[in-house]
Amino acid sequence: MTAHTNHLRLRLPPEFWNASQVVVAVSGGSDSMALICSLLHDRQTKSVTQTVPEVVAFHFDHRWQEKSAEVARWVETKLQALGISTVIRRRVGTDESTARDSNLDDSSGLGPQSEGDARKQRYAALVQVAESLGATYALTGHTADDQTETVLMRIARGTGLSGLAGIPYQRRLSDSCQLIRPLLSESRQRLRDYLQEIEQEYWDDPTNTADHWTRNRVRQSVLPCLRQHLSPQIDASLQRLGQLASEHQEIVGCLAEVNRGAILECRDQHLVVDVRALSHLPESVVRTLLVHWWSQARFPQQEMDFEHWSRLASLVCRPVGSGAQTRWPSECHFPGPIVAKRSAGVVRIVTQLK
Repeated sequence: MTAHTNHLRLRLPPEFWNASQVVVAVSGGSDSMALICSLLHDRQTKSVTQTVPEVVAFHFDHRWQEKSAEVARWVETKLQALGISTVIRRRVGTDESTARDSNLDDSSGLGPQSEGDARKQRYAALVQVAESLGATYALTGHTADDQTETVLMRIARGTGLSGLAGIPYQRRLSDSCQLIRPLLSESRQRLRDYLQEIEQEYWDDPTNTADHWTRNRVRQSVLPCLRQHLSPQIDASLQRLGQLASEHQEIVGCLAEVNRGAILECRDQHLVVDVRALSHLPESVVRTLLVHWWSQARFPQQEMDFEHWSRLASLVCRPVGSGAQTRWPSECHFPGPIVAKRSAGVVRIVTQLK
């Protein structure tokens, strides 16, 4: 890799370099290629004075097109030239199935998926790979542009304050692995300039211009229109809004800790709340805390809207008394499918078996 001076600044926690193994998601596009090249530069610098993690790449083949296997081979070849081994997983024949090991001789395409399904399968495969490798950290190449697009789409869909926080810099991927996005403050153009400087190729995915994807329409039509007709600073404004919403979530986290006594159980898709412990709080505050605890219990949030959260908060906040049972429902159903049941001063939220 060519020496360079205009180096990207990766945002990584200090303890990152103490890990024995990390996995980097690499699609072959400019964002992920810039991430792994910059990480290798930092790793080489650190290795002079300390032990550094082994880096393994992860590529997910969605099989949206017949040549997707060729792309996987291209990624594997380019990373091999950089001294990085690649684990490839491929989408199998049904959207309900999990990814399997790659068979690069099978070039048949399965066609497009919804953005949500594609993301779910990709991350499920990333979890499998990270756990099989014993990786402490998994890295993705999300950028400031991704953040801008995400915040704008969530505003359009009617998100709450938690959704306005956009893409988090860090979250738990599994019990043993943290997901980090070290380039979240860098623009996509900045990354392409960097790759040009170090003379590193990347692959332009043709699906990034397909107008049947919501994100592509936002990127190619909506944001350019807003920049021209509303504000040339719209990107910075949306990113700042996301930052403020993220800081609000930190405040909510502190408030949730103060009221932690209201949680009787909080584990994977199982949440039990003592309603009496929250009776002194306004319903709006309870609603905000429930969103936070819902996330901690790893319930899906994508399809939850303001009306859903309000129904859940009403179930928790309704008056306690002899006639309350007859005036308010004791059970509410939410997307997932998830059911919340109130009985004897306790609300139990669980995933409902299909």
